[in-house]
Amino acid sequence: MEATSICGGRYKVLVVESKLEPIDILLGIFSCGIYTARYAKFYCK
Repeated sequence: MEATSICGGRYKVLVVESKLEPIDILLGIFSCGIYTARYAKFYCK
């Protein structure tokens, strides 16, 4: 998913935040990096 397509252009993107939860880190370690979930928030003008 791209922020530019969500916000309607590259100059309309204000902030992109990504968050990695502790449970996602543990699952990534146990799956040798196969599963690495991450949450993203996009803020547009």
